[in-house]
Amino acid sequence: MRVEEDAIGKVAIPKEALYGINTVRTIENLSFSNRTLQQYPLYVKALLIVKKSAVAANVEAKVLSKEVGEQISSACNQLLSGANGDQFLIDVLHGGGGIGTNMNVNEVIANFANAAFSVEKGGYTPIYPTEHVNASQSTSDVCHTAIRMAIISSFQLLRQEMNDLIEKVAFKASEFGDITTISRTCLQDTMRVGLGEKFSGYAAMLERRLKHMEKSVEQLHAINLGGTVIGSGVGASDSYRDVIVMKLSEASGLLLHHRENLFDAAQNMDDLADLSSELKQLASCLIKFAKDLRLLSSGPEAGFGEIVLPAVQAGSSFFPGKVNQVIPETLIQCCFQVLGCDRVVQAALEHGELDLNVFEGAAGVNILDAMNMLSIMLPKFTMLCINGTTVNGGVFSIGGLLMVIACIATYFSPLGKVKIGGANAKPILSFKNWFAITLTTTIASGLTFWGIVAPESLGIDPNSPAAAIFAMSTMYLHWTITPYAIYCVPIIVFAFTYYNMRKPYKKLDGKSGQVIDAVCLYTLALGMAAWMGTSTMSLAGGIKSLTGIESTPVVWGIITLVGTAIFIVSASSGLTKGIRILSNINVKAFYAVALFLFIAGPTSYMLNLGTESLGYYLTHFFEKSLFTGSAAGDQWPQWWTTFYCAKWFSWAAITALFLGRIAYGYTVKTVILVNFILPAIFGGIWMTIFSGTSIQMQMEGGALAGVLNNSGPESVLYAVFEALPFAQIVIPFYLFIVFLSFVSGADANTAAMGGISSTGISPKSPEPGILIKATWGITVSFVSWMMISFAQIDGIKMLSNLGGVPALILELGVLIALFKIAKSPAKYDVSDQKEIVEDQDLIDVEKKSEVI
Repeated sequence: MRVEEDAIGKVAIPKEALYGINTVRTIENLSFSNRTLQQYPLYVKALLIVKKSAVAANVEAKVLSKEVGEQISSACNQLLSGANGDQFLIDVLHGGGGIGTNMNVNEVIANFANAAFSVEKGGYTPIYPTEHVNASQSTSDVCHTAIRMAIISSFQLLRQEMNDLIEKVAFKASEFGDITTISRTCLQDTMRVGLGEKFSGYAAMLERRLKHMEKSVEQLHAINLGGTVIGSGVGASDSYRDVIVMKLSEASGLLLHHRENLFDAAQNMDDLADLSSELKQLASCLIKFAKDLRLLSSGPEAGFGEIVLPAVQAGSSFFPGKVNQVIPETLIQCCFQVLGCDRVVQAALEHGELDLNVFEGAAGVNILDAMNMLSIMLPKFTMLCINGTTVNGGVFSIGGLLMVIACIATYFSPLGKVKIGGANAKPILSFKNWFAITLTTTIASGLTFWGIVAPESLGIDPNSPAAAIFAMSTMYLHWTITPYAIYCVPIIVFAFTYYNMRKPYKKLDGKSGQVIDAVCLYTLALGMAAWMGTSTMSLAGGIKSLTGIESTPVVWGIITLVGTAIFIVSASSGLTKGIRILSNINVKAFYAVALFLFIAGPTSYMLNLGTESLGYYLTHFFEKSLFTGSAAGDQWPQWWTTFYCAKWFSWAAITALFLGRIAYGYTVKTVILVNFILPAIFGGIWMTIFSGTSIQMQMEGGALAGVLNNSGPESVLYAVFEALPFAQIVIPFYLFIVFLSFVSGADANTAAMGGISSTGISPKSPEPGILIKATWGITVSFVSWMMISFAQIDGIKMLSNLGGVPALILELGVLIALFKIAKSPAKYDVSDQKEIVEDQDLIDVEKKSEVI
């Protein structure tokens, strides 16, 4: 031990300690918080930079000799590099206006510098803590300046974390832009709103709070170094005061300047209080944000359950499998602490007296604490919560699975034997024509486009057989059993209620009927726009492949205009002319192109991969059907499975109004065969051929992923065709198929939309007017062009998801109706209890044609 002495007495100090008697007295007398100066490295750094700058100014002002100045400066540099950081031991919340802090630094620097003169610690010669290290300074200007510098530096990290959070929340707003949810005020449901719109609000709030903080931090660049005691400047020469701020700016890299009134700077610390208030505002907003996330993810069964937050750890020692929203909860508690820090700062502002606010150090340290806690917590919140937040797509998956179960159960139920229209009803279309129209209406051009594009969009590893099986089995999930079950259920219900229960096509009076009509139109309009966007991009990709003309919004616009004009002409000709003829041609073209690719493509590979993947799909059917990715924070199901389910549901309800009409004269079993079983088989064969080909090309060379990334999804399928024989013939033929799909699908669905938005149709008058068909066709075409022009493939997803949510709710109601009918079909079937004139009228209107 060594002994140092002051006017009060002697104190024993560890022999090798760089601190001295003033530091020890502060530690012994004023410690209580267990928060020492060394725990605030930015504050220590700022204090050392202040001391180094003061030395430079004092040497220039000839207050200190060059030799003494060099040693003090050297000591500061070594301490700034991290040496002896454990010597700053005073309690940062000590009383005395910061004197203990200033003297702790002065003593450490002095003892460090004197070592160059071979002086033992505590000797303080030739460099003394107060006379040399603290020359031209006072605690009230040193600590005032250093704490502001430390806060400015601390804010740089907080700003970085805030910007990252803003970016990620804004990304979620974009990602959720196509998800419709419900808004709530006073915790009561109000109106539909986009989930992306909610998140855009959160992003805007965070951005605003950051801007306000930046303005407050800017105020801290005004300092009082050189003001010494209470702003008087006593003890500092004019030469020193003229250069000290410049020296400090150079050493710190900050654009600092003097406060306009240095007496004000000593008396008041409202600049610190202003920043603290902004931190409090940020904390309050973050609390609200985190609480919203907790509410929106509450459940999983009896809460809101609209979003899924990533699971990071077990949530209960009692309930197995329970997962809590621990990240938002931790952020909330972090913000509680920030609110507490602000209260200390405001109290320090209020209780400063007369010419010096001696509580400024406590205020500054609490601001550093608040910033540090937020800087630690925000990246956790961003990475462990926001990044992995997903929409609860499980409801779509469950809905799709229920439709599959319903179709199978209905097939074997008494309802399966019931003939649509009654026992004496005769079909208005032959089986062949009926299946052709059904197939082309439901798959349209989507099957041809996604059959090749989707496997490459899954991010397949070219060297991973497991990834290939996953891709192919997923195509079976997305394009076989489930989608056609979703279509089939409302077809059965509509056909039975229209023909067997004798319910009118459109006669739901009152607001409930208007709401259902509006939902049907809304869902199909968006679903049809998404499908038209797919067709347009597919056609544009073919044109680029043949002519080299780039795929642009102008090209998309021209394609949309031509396609719209032709399907309006087709729609004007009625069921037995336009759509029947086009559908027959279209389905034969499907068969031809599939056969060609089967022969010209990697036949053995596609059959083997298809067999293996089908086995995987069937053995993992329930797992794949119900996979949401929430447990692992995997967003892939949200990007694709939820997108597909939303698309199917958005099409299903109103497409059934068309397909149900042409089911007349066939049993419900046959309806299920034509609308569920045969299309699912066709989809499986198609995906085996087309997806198998694209996967094989990707596995061998990885070229398709490059095409996807560089030229867009519309170019992928043509890259496949270009690699096959007779590409110059196949590509135009394929374009012909896509165009026919475009026209026939639009024809069928504008007819359904026209029927529901007119005064209604009947078996006597089965077609709506051409004007209303044309109006819908033009409107939907324009929406489709706008979305793909501004968002391309994401626009297609957005349209599908927007239509899917309300359609899902509607179709779940239809599912309940099906179960009621299937339980006792005779109870509801009145087709054989009346003389059915309308049936013959319907046959006459359709010209009794095409019955084979």
